[in-house]
Amino acid sequence: MDKKPSIYSIFPPIYFIRYGPELKEYNTASGTEYLMVDSDTYSSSSFAGNTRRYHGLYIDGTKLVLSSLDDRVNGIRLSPAHYRGVFTDESLTYLKGATLYPVTLLYTLPDAMVLKTIELDHGLSIRYDIIGSAEISLKPLFGFREVGSLNKNNYQIRWEKVENGISYLDYTLTSSLPYQHNPCIYYDNYYQVEEKRGYDALENLDSPGKFSGHITDSHFTVTLTDSKRSSNQKNSKKLEMVKRAPDIFLLNNSIIAGFYWFREPWGRDALISVPGLLLSNNLFKEAENVFRFFLKHEKEGRILNRWPDNYHSSDAPLWLFWAVRQYMISNPDSRFLKETRPILERLLNKYPENGICSLEGSLIRVRAGSTWMDTRHTSREGLPVEINALWLHALETAEILDISLPVDRKTAENEFQGFWNKERGYLFDTINPDDPTLRPNQLIALGLGFLSDKQAISAMTALKREIITPYGPRSLGKSEPGYFGSFIGDVSYHNGMVWPWLTGFEIETRIRLSEPASNLKQRLFPLWNYLITSGAGTIPELFDGDAPHHPQGAIAQAWSVAEFVRSMGAVRNYMGENGVESISGSV
Repeated sequence: MDKKPSIYSIFPPIYFIRYGPELKEYNTASGTEYLMVDSDTYSSSSFAGNTRRYHGLYIDGTKLVLSSLDDRVNGIRLSPAHYRGVFTDESLTYLKGATLYPVTLLYTLPDAMVLKTIELDHGLSIRYDIIGSAEISLKPLFGFREVGSLNKNNYQIRWEKVENGISYLDYTLTSSLPYQHNPCIYYDNYYQVEEKRGYDALENLDSPGKFSGHITDSHFTVTLTDSKRSSNQKNSKKLEMVKRAPDIFLLNNSIIAGFYWFREPWGRDALISVPGLLLSNNLFKEAENVFRFFLKHEKEGRILNRWPDNYHSSDAPLWLFWAVRQYMISNPDSRFLKETRPILERLLNKYPENGICSLEGSLIRVRAGSTWMDTRHTSREGLPVEINALWLHALETAEILDISLPVDRKTAENEFQGFWNKERGYLFDTINPDDPTLRPNQLIALGLGFLSDKQAISAMTALKREIITPYGPRSLGKSEPGYFGSFIGDVSYHNGMVWPWLTGFEIETRIRLSEPASNLKQRLFPLWNYLITSGAGTIPELFDGDAPHHPQGAIAQAWSVAEFVRSMGAVRNYMGENGVESISGSV
């Protein structure tokens, strides 16, 4: 029997991302942010040094521990740094290239070539391989603060000197180079992205001393160990780049929403992410654990919106049924479904009157700010189109599971036709009150198949003209009043920004309309190309609505990656159904 092709096979597999001389250019270097994750620790920065308060070589949970290094080889500092009015970027001149993952950087300096390798695995290891003759001076810069804050104090840390290094709290930093204790403070470290976002951008960092020595044709290492973590088992898996996603976002039996400021479970985000991150990788037990996590915290027909106690979500319960349906398709003989059926039945029957939602006929009315478009600028109170499409889908799923329904499914489907806007040829975004604003939410209804082909073609014509971009659908038609082409905060968040997670339903709709397989690959190529270049192995929360569609928001968002992966699987299956063996050539 032939081996089943990888869901990623519509594009060539990428195990390492490689960069070259383009990193000498500051905008490219600062705009390329790498991310390594190990359980609840991470290491992240840009190739132009730390530009955010969330950057650091070692972040433990929500605590910044080791911020950066002042590492000098023959007098040249390798790690770029920003201070008030000063940028030490000389190393970019000598940077020949880099690869991910692990992070490796190659420098050609006077009298020496240096390969610097950064690895995160039950602690932090930084290795410097030297060809030639090198005088080394390396000062670690510590933060010991909450990752979302900045430190203005003069440090008075009581370091304990240990063999070949220092120790404080649970952390020990050692090196194969000799250590000299000489505490000092690095003042006014500057994070320009924070200033651009309107936040304070300066802080002080603590350096306890330095490691130094002379190296000729050899190597040295700097290692940060954490006594809370075992270092006995090394993770040596070399994964294809998009298969890294479960390791980035899966934590404590749930899925975190993103990096840097969404590092907790969000019901909506996590459940949308289950098919792409987990089911696509045959991680069925992990998917079951996510379902159990949210069902355990269910309250009177509501599912957690944001951990630990925010339940203001009208769609999280419906996304749970959607994810369970995907699980049923992938793993139809599961005992988990039998065990969970009574809980799902109770959830479905309590959902329509859970305080966030109420029945209007056989459809769902919601409170303001309870959909995924949840800012005050997009209240969407009434009957939102995607909520009711997901409601119909949940009713279908319940029938398959032989669960009792709170309303008649056929009646609800008939009432759903009230969303069709005959005058404009697409779906209202909400009804009662009727809102004809062109938004991408109707893609969920199209992707789930609740329109006739004639209606779907008409709606997609409008969406392609106003909503669809190379990186996904805009949150508002570009000709609509109130459209923003660039991100300027909450007012623009759902009023023009591109949200890659909606790509999954766009692709499903195109498949339902029998578009050529080659067209579908072309639709996914820009996101794939971003992932293996500027994205450094991941996909952000959103992009600007206008070209060139700069990335915005969180640099790594679970549902963005997940729905891209699910889309690739859908296209691969569609290729097989249509006798297309490979479309992995140029596009």
